[in-house]
Amino acid sequence: MPNSPNVSAAARSIGMSRQGVYDARDRDPEFSAAWKDAVETSVDAAEAELRRRAVEGSEELIISMGKAVRDKRGKPMKKRVYSDNLLVAYLKAHRPEEYRENINVTVTSKFELSAKIDAAIKRLDQAAVEQRQSLPAPKVIDVEAVLVPASGEPDLNPLYRNPRRDRPG
Repeated sequence: MPNSPNVSAAARSIGMSRQGVYDARDRDPEFSAAWKDAVETSVDAAEAELRRRAVEGSEELIISMGKAVRDKRGKPMKKRVYSDNLLVAYLKAHRPEEYRENINVTVTSKFELSAKIDAAIKRLDQAAVEQRQSLPAPKVIDVEAVLVPASGEPDLNPLYRNPRRDRPG
């Protein structure tokens, strides 16, 4: 794992399953400490490479119309490129007070907000009660329904069907 903090690759390299190395880490304090050290070593190497690419840059071929541009001797031409994004990431990691986006959120009190919400709900409930009291009482209408099929004859007994009369077509 010092070369890459990839658990699956590290497990394969020592003939263990991924779950097996997690289990070993959880039950063996010495293995767990070695695990943490290996991850830190790998992250240190990645950080050094990030800095190198950001500050020292890296060489890339100069491409034109899909092909490498060559000098008079036929040798491919290269240019040094720097990564502004990596430089910003490096600065954010090492000088967060200067470069990291910080969002300050001030919360007065959960209870204060909760009390305001409770009061609003109480006001809505009271308004609903007052509105119901101001409405006239609903009228009850007794209605009897008779089913009338497409034939126009009332169906006086919906539980009984006449196969000749109810046949489609």
